[in-house]
Amino acid sequence: QDYVPTAVDLAETRLIKEVFKEGVAQDFDQPVNQGDNKITKPVGYRAARDIYTITGTTTVRLLKRPRSFITEYHPDSSVEGTPKYYADFDGSTFIVCPTPDALTTYRMHYIGRASKLSDAIQTNFFTDFCADVLFYATMIEMCRFDKDMDARADWEAAYQNGIKSLANEAKRERGDDDQHHTSLDDSVNQ
Repeated sequence: QDYVPTAVDLAETRLIKEVFKEGVAQDFDQPVNQGDNKITKPVGYRAARDIYTITGTTTVRLLKRPRSFITEYHPDSSVEGTPKYYADFDGSTFIVCPTPDALTTYRMHYIGRASKLSDAIQTNFFTDFCADVLFYATMIEMCRFDKDMDARADWEAAYQNGIKSLANEAKRERGDDDQHHTSLDDSVNQ
């Protein structure tokens, strides 16, 4: 019973490595005070799809630029205005310009690691989207721990069937005729 959280964590890691290689699409809102030109990247962040500013009733999509553009375009961060651009500042932060002249909420659509299940977090992307496959992967890890290789083989077969079902579902949703492949498709075909 003490091993269950470890087994679930290993199962989530396996799903990320084998199926959701790029991560999962997520949204993140972060309010930032006037005069603050930095946005903290969310935990598990891998890549931004879009970042928007929300000020009052106005929503504006920011354009991604290299950091050198930001420093050349807006060298004095004390000059405030409506943000138009963003760039990676470092591994955990974005920089925007111009520096916001009002309390601003940033809405980020990004690719990242799903929240890990824990005592405090009872649901996540995997429990919502592919609970059966997460369960099979967890049972595989429990069988490894118990050294029950016969049962492990049965759970592995169920896991592989679940992965094929996910890939087929993804193809149906896209209306795909095998011309385009996702990492989900590739993981099944390996």
